[in-house]
Amino acid sequence: MAKALHPDIIVTGCPTLREPNGLAMSSRNVRLSNTVRHDASIIYKAMQHAAQLKNILPVYEVCSQVRSMIEEIAPFKVEYVEIADAVNLQSLQQWSDSQSPRIFVAVFADDVRLIDNAAL
Repeated sequence: MAKALHPDIIVTGCPTLREPNGLAMSSRNVRLSNTVRHDASIIYKAMQHAAQLKNILPVYEVCSQVRSMIEEIAPFKVEYVEIADAVNLQSLQQWSDSQSPRIFVAVFADDVRLIDNAAL
């Protein structure tokens, strides 16, 4: 989108900074209780699990397993789990649809929305 709408802008990707338990660092993390903050490590663990399942299970099944893993922990409610191409952000139906798949996750923990993504 930046290339199409703002060709003079250069977008530079960088790694996600993570807390020791894998939770993506965010200013909203301070709104989490200690228990929820600790348990939120399941989000990163589920994304790592997705990477292990890549090309073994269909995309939709990987998304389903990630959702199930996260929602096993109360009070987490998954808003979405999506696997898309990292370049054009188009949702994948099959692994062969992209050479650079990425998983995107949004989870509500109590009233805090946690978002994360990772290369697969």
